[in-house]
This record gives sequence, structure tokens and C-alpha cells, in this order.
Amino acid sequence: MAVVSARAAKQAKLICLDLQEFTRAINSVLSAKVSFEYASRTISNIQKTLLEEYTDPIEQIAILHSVYQPSSKKKVPETLAQNQLFRNLNSYVSLRERVGAAIQIEQLNLTKAHIQAKLDTLNNYWIEQSARSKVEATISALSLLLALGVYFFWRQWNNYRQSTAYQEELLDVEHERSKLSLALEYAQDTIIITDKEGGVTTWVNKGFEALTGYSFNEAVGIKPGDLLQGGGDRSKREAAYL
Repeated sequence: MAVVSARAAKQAKLICLDLQEFTRAINSVLSAKVSFEYASRTISNIQKTLLEEYTDPIEQIAILHSVYQPSSKKKVPETLAQNQLFRNLNSYVSLRERVGAAIQIEQLNLTKAHIQAKLDTLNNYWIEQSARSKVEATISALSLLLALGVYFFWRQWNNYRQSTAYQEELLDVEHERSKLSLALEYAQDTIIITDKEGGVTTWVNKGFEALTGYSFNEAVGIKPGDLLQGGGDRSKREAAYL
């Protein structure tokens, strides 16, 4: 009887380890799907904004190529290539492609896991042992399987609930960030953003370009004091006054 118990414990331990690995893989897939959905929705929002801003057919085709055929490496018009929002679009497309590939790999690993077959093997083992063991041994086996099953499904449900909440939070944050970004970009006031030392300009909005006459590319990398005291046309002097 002691030999049977030791063998049963060993098999149960192996199945438990397999279930833990299976659960880890499912958690990984769920997390990856959250990231994939987040990237897809962000891409859709940025694509819509760019298509509204760029009406030239060549530029619009380049935007669509970046979203739906990122591997084609189609040449992008210079005006579009300098757009920070378009660069963000390419970054999210790259993230979506990487996460999608990771999901496929994890799903393939789950297919190869054969968890059901291993559970069936353990169940058959206990059926064979029950014919030669006491009733207590059968009850212990069923209790073990039940406990593993309850634990497994509880983890799945809990992970799904947490992933859903996390996805909704990410989408809310991205929505607020997009609104703030658009508000800064199209504000009529002049807005200048510098690096953390305040040394050089890293970003200006369209209101700055309209009031000062400096383009985005001309302003970036220059100290704010030089921009405001550098002289120039009337619009630049107005910016210095502001």
C-alpha cells in the first residue's frame, strides 16, 4: 500500500506541475491579447486622425500601407515622415505585429500541452488502483482531481476578470491622452515644451508656428530664450512679447 501511495503522489505532482505551466501559458496569452487590443484601437484612432489631416492621395495611401502592409517598406512622403503622430502610428503597428506573433506561439504551445490527455491518464491510473485499494484511496484521488479542477477554473476566471479591468483602464488612459495631445497641438496659445533641464526645445504646437513664424523643425533643438529674443519678423516679436 505504501508503494501505491508513493506512485500516486508522484503522478499527482507531475500533473499539478503541468497544470501550473498550462495556467502560466494561458495568463501569457490573455495579457498579450490585452496589449494587442490596446495597440489595435490606438492604431485605428491615429489612422483616422492622420487621414483627416492629410488629404493628398499619395499620403493617404502611405498611411494605409503603414497600417495594413507594414512589411512592404513603401517610401513615405517627407511631409508625412516628419509627423510625430505618424511615427507613433508605426510604433504601435510594430507592437501589434510583435504581440500577434507572440500570441500565435503561445497558442501553439497550449495546443501541444495535451492537458486533457494527461488528466485522462491520471484518471485511468486511479481507476486501475481503485480495484485493488481501499475506498479511502479512491476518495483521495477524486478529491485531488476536484481540487485541481476548482483551482484551475478559479484562476482562469480571476485572470479573465483582472485582464478585462486592465484593458478598460488602458483604453480610458489612452483616450484621455489622445484628447490632451490634440488639445495641445491645436491650441491657439503658444505652447513650448523643453527637455527636463529646460535647455532646449523639444516640441511646439501649431499656435507657436502661427504666431512666431518658426516651423516645428526650426524650433526643435533651440533654446527657448533664443527663439523669443532672436528677432525676425513681426510675428516673432509678438511671441517674445507674449
